[in-house]
Amino acid sequence: MQLFRFLLRLLACALLIGATHADDIAVPLAALNSDDFEQKAQALIQIENSKDPHALPLFQALLDGNLFQRKQDDKLVYALEADGGYTLTDVLSGDALGTAGKRDVRKITVNNALRNQLQAAIARLSLTSSDAKVRLAAVNNILKDATPGSADLLRTAVLTESDSDVVQAMQLAIALADFGSTDVDTRIRAVSILQTSLNPDVRNRLAAGGEIKTDKILSGSETQLRDMIEHALASIDARVSVYRFAESVFFGISLGSVLLLAAIGLAITFGVMGVINMAHGELMMLGAYTTYVVQLLMPNHLDTSLFVAIPAAFVVAGLVGIAIERGVIRFLYGRPLETLLATLARAMGVRSAWVDAFTFGLGSGIAGVAGVALSQLTNVGPNLGQSYIIDAFMVVVFGGVGNLWGTLVGAMSLGVVNKFLEPWSGAVLAKVLVLVFIILFIQKKPRGLFPQKGRAANDYAKERGRPARF
Repeated sequence: MQLFRFLLRLLACALLIGATHADDIAVPLAALNSDDFEQKAQALIQIENSKDPHALPLFQALLDGNLFQRKQDDKLVYALEADGGYTLTDVLSGDALGTAGKRDVRKITVNNALRNQLQAAIARLSLTSSDAKVRLAAVNNILKDATPGSADLLRTAVLTESDSDVVQAMQLAIALADFGSTDVDTRIRAVSILQTSLNPDVRNRLAAGGEIKTDKILSGSETQLRDMIEHALASIDARVSVYRFAESVFFGISLGSVLLLAAIGLAITFGVMGVINMAHGELMMLGAYTTYVVQLLMPNHLDTSLFVAIPAAFVVAGLVGIAIERGVIRFLYGRPLETLLATLARAMGVRSAWVDAFTFGLGSGIAGVAGVALSQLTNVGPNLGQSYIIDAFMVVVFGGVGNLWGTLVGAMSLGVVNKFLEPWSGAVLAKVLVLVFIILFIQKKPRGLFPQKGRAANDYAKERGRPARF
């Protein structure tokens, strides 16, 4: 019985505390409906001091112009435009309140002084958020326009900050604000911190404040500051160049990977069957459309849908490829030597017809996987494959027709070269330069980087009236 009474008292205290907390924010909330901007300013101070979790979204909505008063009951609501009216949400509970016409609500207005107050309050509340991501985002916003006032705010916040990334961002923002100081020694200390950062805002601020203009001879500190700024800019530019080089290599390998997927199917079908598949681009397009359909079927799992689309695209494109081989291509075989071998490799129980079909299906399936990659890089449409089929043929010819190792080397080489040419020549001219290079290269080595050897190479040479070269 005593335990029951204790629990009742505990529950009553909790309800009383909750009601008191709600009343604390309810009073200044009501004051935001006032037309007196001084009264609104005092209300904002009370709401911020209450440490209520509703304060931050409330201030942001007020700053963005999304805080309204519903005229029928003077309730403060969040309002978003929809169908000629507004969709309303309760400020405190977050409950949906339906829709209202534009005449049924009144916007809570602010002036420039209140906007400045709101921005400062949002920064303070964000810096005290329990979510490290929110705090980091707040510091990054301050970093874009760091001022002495924001620096003082950050100096207080950094003392209690536990997240290392947020601390680093705070120190950077403080240094950036100090760089605008009139005290030379303060600027020197700031530069010593800023020179380690690759943030574009830091680089721009250093470049803008790098010139020390004075009519008198520079003091020792001023000379040191100028030299430090020049050294910092040079250091930042050198590091940026290294990262840009690594970025170009990475993007080149990424492009090369797509070209490899697009070309390897061509290399397989030609190397095994002697067939040049002119419909290869359309098989890539089928893979891209398969990815699109899979994503439509998994709208709530777009991140994992790509992994489902890879085998699905392979199967779809592979089956279409087998159908093409069985329905069209098998009637076009006309090489006597291959026919003779096929009749023999059959006498031994090998179903050469199905070997050809599955080989073509394998090449087609890989083309479908290439379509999955392309669906993440460009728009999916009926002509998607045509934009990459020429590149795929260039890779095969450059590497050596029918040679998988040559296809790998050719794809990666052309991909990286393309990405290094694009920054100064543009994407279109880069492709033209690569094409010119391949034309000149083929004139010198018509069989590519890694030419075939043996009977296939002999057939390749005879078809062109040239002796085979081994």
